[in-house]
Amino acid sequence: MNISSEVHLLSVLIFLALSYGFVLFADSCREGRKERVTRGLLWAMLGAYFVIYAWLAFFIRPPEPAPRLVLRLFWSYLEAFGPGLSVDRLGLARQILLNWLVYMPLGYILMSLLRRARHPLLCTLLGGFGLSLLTEVAQYLSRRGLCELDDLLDNTLGCLLGALALLAGRWVIRRWREKRS
Repeated sequence: MNISSEVHLLSVLIFLALSYGFVLFADSCREGRKERVTRGLLWAMLGAYFVIYAWLAFFIRPPEPAPRLVLRLFWSYLEAFGPGLSVDRLGLARQILLNWLVYMPLGYILMSLLRRARHPLLCTLLGGFGLSLLTEVAQYLSRRGLCELDDLLDNTLGCLLGALALLAGRWVIRRWREKRS
């Protein structure tokens, strides 16, 4: 891993920590004006996420001469973590991790915004899957990046991890409040 990729990963982790803290705070505001303000900020945060995501998924990638498509599920996992030596084992493992990390904010932001939905976790997962599917199709059509089933899986899993992180944070806050009262 070179310096620039370490800085990239560190910046993603710092963003995750700060945004998760804010979403957890906003999620716990449930009364009147404070709730409306924090929900408005969550919607703004979701919009900012989409802008940053579009930049990462499309605008920093030059178009390829031809569309690239891989329909073999788990190929990147087998190359990164399977037996034998792979040409770019560490690079593939890093890419899988980054896919998870990039979709985690979507998971906790959607989970917070959809907390009153009948099935917020399912709606959040469908949102993550839908954005990932739209991204993979758009990457194929625009010839930017690799359109693959593993990305669809990684991104949806990242969204699930973000939603579960919010649920875990809610549980911790609830326990802390119970101990204080």
